[in-house]
Amino acid sequence: MLLVLDRVANKWAVLVVATLWKRPMRFNELRRTVGGVSQKMLAQTVRGLERDGLISRTATPTVR
Repeated sequence: MLLVLDRVANKWAVLVVATLWKRPMRFNELRRTVGGVSQKMLAQTVRGLERDGLISRTATPTVR
């Protein structure tokens, strides 16, 4: 219960979960969609949500 309250109280976590609820996104697309969040804060938020089992991440190679 405390974990849920901690995450709900985190502004960025709520925005990230709400955004990813619709569909999976790459990191930079998520950053542009959420808006106003720094790269460092978004990375910390995503890592925390993944650690807590609220989201899952998949590494996708980039073709150049």
